[in-house]
Amino acid sequence: LADVLRLVPGYLVGGYNGANPGAAYHAPIDELGARNLVLIDGRSVYSTYYQGDTHKGMMGLLLEDVERIEVLRGSNSAAYGANAMFGVINIITRNTADTHGVELSVTGGAGGIKDNYARLGWGNESASFRISTGRRSDSGYGNAHDDKVVSQLALRGDLRPAPDQEVMLAAGVAEMASGEGFPLGSPYNKFGGNALRTIVTHDAFLHGSWLKQLSDSEQIKLTANFTEETLKDSFPYVFPPVTISSSGRGRRTNLEFQHQLGISEGLRAVWGAGYKHEEARSAAL
Repeated sequence: LADVLRLVPGYLVGGYNGANPGAAYHAPIDELGARNLVLIDGRSVYSTYYQGDTHKGMMGLLLEDVERIEVLRGSNSAAYGANAMFGVINIITRNTADTHGVELSVTGGAGGIKDNYARLGWGNESASFRISTGRRSDSGYGNAHDDKVVSQLALRGDLRPAPDQEVMLAAGVAEMASGEGFPLGSPYNKFGGNALRTIVTHDAFLHGSWLKQLSDSEQIKLTANFTEETLKDSFPYVFPPVTISSSGRGRRTNLEFQHQLGISEGLRAVWGAGYKHEEARSAAL
C-alpha cells in the first residue's frame, strides 16, 4: 500500500528498514505514520498501544480486495480528530457482490519475494460473502536484518435484509514477523541496546455497519468495531544483563451513530454520537 501512495502528489514514501515502509504527507516526522488517519471501510487502524502507529494496522489489508483509496491531503483534524493532522487515507474494500468466484495468485522473485493470495466469493442479491487469505514475504534490504513475513485472513459479508437497508460484516486476523536490530558493536548497536531479533505483531478485528435509507436525501447509519493488537519484542541487553522488552497489548472498542439529512437541494446536514474505549497494557513497560 505504501507503494500505491507514491502516486499521490505530496506524499513521501520510505522507511527505516525494508520491513517497515511508511508514507507521510510533505514531512516524515517519524516512522509510525501517526499523523495520518487511516480508515479501512470506516474503521480506524491507528495503534492504541504502539505510539499511534498506522502501518502495522494496515498489514491485514489485502491489496487485491481494495476497490479504491480516497486521500484527503492536509489537516483534517477539525472533522476527523487529532490523528488527521496531516491528512486522511480512506480505504474502501470491494463489495462482495463484485468478487464472486475463485481467484488464486502466486508471485516469486529476487530478494526472497514469495507472495500468495487466494479468494473465494459466493452469494446472491440478498446476501453475499467473501473469504480472502494471503501471505507475503521478502528478505528486505541488502546487508540489513529486516526480513518480513505477513500472513492474513479476512472475511466479509454484505446483506440486504430490506430494499432500504444494507448490512456489512467483516472480520480479520493478521500476523507479521519482521527482523529488527543490528549486530553487536555496529554503529547502531555499540553496547547491545538494539540487538538482532524478530518482532512479532498480531492484529485482529471485528467490524459491522447497518445503514437505513429513510428517503432519497436522508439516512441513518450505525457502526461498531473492535480491534486487538499484540506486540512481542524483547531481547537481552549485554551490560547490565537485563531483558529489554516493549511487549504488550492494545484494545479499542468504537461505536458510532450518524444521521444524514438533506435540508434543501444545495444544503445537507449531519449529526451523530460516538463512544470509544481504548486500553493498553504492558507488564514490561
